[in-house]
Amino acid sequence: MGKAYVVGTFDTKGDELRYVADLIREAGVAVRTVDLSTDTSAASASPADVSPADVAAWHPDGASAVFTGDRGSAVGAMATAFAHFLPAQRTGDDAVAGVLGLGGSGGTALVTPAMQALPVGVPKVMVSTMAAATSGPTSAPPTSRCSTRSPTSPGSTASPGRCSATPHTRSRARAPTRSPRATPVPPSD
Repeated sequence: MGKAYVVGTFDTKGDELRYVADLIREAGVAVRTVDLSTDTSAASASPADVSPADVAAWHPDGASAVFTGDRGSAVGAMATAFAHFLPAQRTGDDAVAGVLGLGGSGGTALVTPAMQALPVGVPKVMVSTMAAATSGPTSAPPTSRCSTRSPTSPGSTASPGRCSATPHTRSRARAPTRSPRATPVPPSD
């Protein structure tokens, strides 16, 4: 049947990743956690099922191309390694049944290229603190992207974002709808 892959950087988002993985397990779905941390100290002590070193080994130039000590090059190299690793996990007991990524700007840059490498039909969700109005190299193509503001984001009224799931079309701008619960409540004195 495969497993739900919960992926991100365990050195900075470990509590959140473990929490989400536990919720998915409680729902009766098998989970495989993948750590994409690029800090060498975190790589050796990872609590995830798949360590950063395991993923980094999938880089075309080897793990040393990932663990450079420079965050910018390390994130780009780990994204490349993960984009090779994830699509290869399509068979066996650990086959990818879906992917849930959590992260900020770095985690989003690490996870989304690998999601794009998976075939249509494999569920993919990226929960990120970042949002993009346009499709760039680290965000999904507009035909498979859904962006919404977090209800806890500053200034958010929890109005729906723009979603598109129809091939070869772009989402159309829609007037936001509001439910009574989405109305901001002024602070009490």
